[in-house]
Amino acid sequence: MRLLSLSPHYWVYQWTNLYPKSASRREILMAEYDRNAVSRKEICDAVLLRFLNPAMTVMDFGCGPGFLAKAVSEHVAHVVASDVSRGVIACAREINGADNLEYVTNGLSDLGNVADASLDLVYSFAVFQHLTKTQSMAFFREFARVLKPGAQAVCHVILKEPGEPRADDPSQGGWITRRVNLRMVYFTPAEMTAALQEAGLRDVNIIPVSSLGKVHDDIGKEQLMTFRR
Repeated sequence: MRLLSLSPHYWVYQWTNLYPKSASRREILMAEYDRNAVSRKEICDAVLLRFLNPAMTVMDFGCGPGFLAKAVSEHVAHVVASDVSRGVIACAREINGADNLEYVTNGLSDLGNVADASLDLVYSFAVFQHLTKTQSMAFFREFARVLKPGAQAVCHVILKEPGEPRADDPSQGGWITRRVNLRMVYFTPAEMTAALQEAGLRDVNIIPVSSLGKVHDDIGKEQLMTFRR
């Protein structure tokens, strides 16, 4: 947990005034652990549960510390939780392990540890806005490879309207911006739909997360893309 806390991306409120000044470092870390666990269980229950069944083998793409994967593992046969960071995968195995939960690392643009047509569902939250558009396209093709015929994917996205001034070029800015700031890249709905179809995926739908349930997280204000192989 101390290693994970080095990244404010995973422990958002640890350096804010949310916790009293008298709180110890351990108390803050435990509070952040609980906050993450509650938040991801809420996403599982309010959004993902309708897509799950007990016989499924599913993938959590970009699983981070594994809080959502752990929540989902209670509702399916097997979870393959994948992330590009070997460090965060090591942490996830320690703090969010389960008998039916397998943590693996993926490449920068591939899911080399996952067999063809082996998954009943792929889901992903708070990931695609941090990838380049080239990487997103590569992973969409990988989803088409690893999903069983007819199987579904559910991906959280942050979309922009045409002409909206949101960054879509991760190379903007200087060295510090590129190395330190968290990359944010946005598709328009048409761009995202076209990319998924080009990857060989079909039945593409855009669904506001808020239409499915209440999520007390920024994700609750954003969108899901659902699609099939």
